[in-house]
Parts: sequence; C-alpha cells; structure tokens
Amino acid sequence: MLGRMNPLLGLLFIDLDHFKGYNDTYGHVAGDEALVTLAAIIGSEFRRPTDLAIRLGGEEFLVLYEANTLQGACVKAEALRQALLNRQIEHLENRPLGFLSLSAGLLVIDPSKTEEDLESLLKCADQLLYSAKSKGRNRIESSDSICCLF
Repeated sequence: MLGRMNPLLGLLFIDLDHFKGYNDTYGHVAGDEALVTLAAIIGSEFRRPTDLAIRLGGEEFLVLYEANTLQGACVKAEALRQALLNRQIEHLENRPLGFLSLSAGLLVIDPSKTEEDLESLLKCADQLLYSAKSKGRNRIESSDSICCLF
C-alpha cells in the first residue's frame, strides 16, 4: 500500500523518568551512560534518513519522524518506550518497575494543515509529556486516545 503523498509527522518529546534520582543514586557517570544508551536506542528505532533526533538538554530528547497514520506514529513511540524497558537498566527509585523508563508526549501533525509555529507545537508536546508523567510515568501520551492505551 502506498503511503500518503504528504506524510504525517510524529513529534515525540521524551524525558527519562526520575532521572535526578537516578543520578543521585548511581552517580553522574552512570547517568551519562544512561543518556548514551537512550540516544543509541532512539538511533536504532528511528533510523530513516528523514528521522531527526536531538537532545534538548538534561534528560530530554525530541524526535521528529514521518508516519503514515496516527496509529503508526504511536506504534513507533511505543517501540522506543519498550526498547528502553527491555534493557532492564536498574533504577530502584523508579517504583514499581525498578528499571529506567521514559515518558513522552506525542503530537501527530499534518504539515499541510497545521498553521502552528514550532514553539506552539513544542509547548503542546511538552504538556502531553507532563500529562504522561502525572498519569504514572512509563507511558506515551498523545492528544488522541489511541496512544493512551499503552
């Protein structure tokens, strides 16, 4: 099946859960290693030439990627969340998991229809990220309920 002529864009705003506690417990070297691990996982999950990943600072990352559907964007985001969990990086303060996890806000944008500027889109994705954190962390939160099922 052919994709859309104008693909949707997934804008994923990512934050490691309880990262300050991770640094305090395991040390800054371990924290740096965790960030490198997350960056490597992002690189392996989002490897198309059109995918763009950047570290915003601290433990926050932003990924912009093409998606044919909202559900497809959610599946990619969930694969990233699960890939980090699969590493089973010990984080005893991140209860009840006991492992390092991430939360993210996901916007799915139709570039041909949106008139929002980048700052507004980032603000919305950031609000979704904090919604994910307030709902218990280790989840992807989207403006559409499809992503809230994970």
